[in-house]
Amino acid sequence: MTRMTSRNKRGCLKLAAGILSLLIAPSAAIAATEDLNLSIPEKYFRLSGCDNCIAHNPDSGTHDPLPLEVSDARTASARPGQGDNMKELSQKSADPTSEIALVFTQWAMTFSNGDLNRGDAKRAANVTFQPIIPIPLYGRGDDEWRIVSRPTINFFGHYPIPRGEVDRFRRDTGLSDTLLPLPIAVPKRITGRWLMALGPDFSFPTATNDNFGKQQWTAGVTGVFGYTAENWMAGLYPQYYWGFADQGRDDDVRQANFGNLFYWFWYNVTDTFQVGFSPTINYDNQAQDGNRWNVPVGMGMAKMTKIGGLPWRIEVAAEYSVVNEDDFGEVARLKINLIPIVPRPIKNPIFGE
Repeated sequence: MTRMTSRNKRGCLKLAAGILSLLIAPSAAIAATEDLNLSIPEKYFRLSGCDNCIAHNPDSGTHDPLPLEVSDARTASARPGQGDNMKELSQKSADPTSEIALVFTQWAMTFSNGDLNRGDAKRAANVTFQPIIPIPLYGRGDDEWRIVSRPTINFFGHYPIPRGEVDRFRRDTGLSDTLLPLPIAVPKRITGRWLMALGPDFSFPTATNDNFGKQQWTAGVTGVFGYTAENWMAGLYPQYYWGFADQGRDDDVRQANFGNLFYWFWYNVTDTFQVGFSPTINYDNQAQDGNRWNVPVGMGMAKMTKIGGLPWRIEVAAEYSVVNEDDFGEVARLKINLIPIVPRPIKNPIFGE
């Protein structure tokens, strides 16, 4: 059944406006170099091509020229692939608990198959939009407690929907429900090389098509658990949800009880080049036996570079589901992730230092 309530329509319009504002925000921030300098450490950006860089002296209220050797060192370290700064940024861009803000967008081609399909696997397009926004709560630097918000929404393009009979499908296009995990990251001063975060998680019924959502509000719990070594990092990011309020769901739709597990491993081949994987396992407790799990494995590579004055993380990967839904589900995915690093929208801790 395909329908879209007026409330969902209004919600989708609001969501589209929010996404548009998030896409526009980085462009405005790039133009304001002073704001960039305040929100992200200077070592990650080359803000000027001048040899006599200027530093602000907060005690005198004046700007003093930096020594030439300091200026040259900052210029060199800001170039992609030179010095430890880009290596540090490369690792932080793969760390879900880090203090940097990212605009994550994944473009993927999916292949789905199962007992209901007798022919070749059916292809579809999928776009995942996921701005990663750290919200500082208390303290600064390694002592900072922060919420690492990760709102996620998927766009399904020409996606095959089974009609309950063999080789009977229709194609639908639309948006999914919005997931909003809000884990609170434990400061590095406490965890050291370990990654730790824990917090609530929510799902909002923004799907434009009943097949792309749960038709209900859900809440749950999420966390991040991982480790960062000198040249590699690995971790788990589980999310789980339970339905608690309907959004006009059909009588045959059960109360939601589902989750996913994002897991990753990245190894630094060079300061700016990594190899590894980052698939997401999905589980739906309310699905019929044989259709509850989708477990992908994969391999990919990531490169840190600079485009338009901003650092970008670019990933390409291929994934294959070693466990997938018996009736019909995703069996493979080819993806490219485009991830610019942008200024933090909230710079000062909400509850002070």
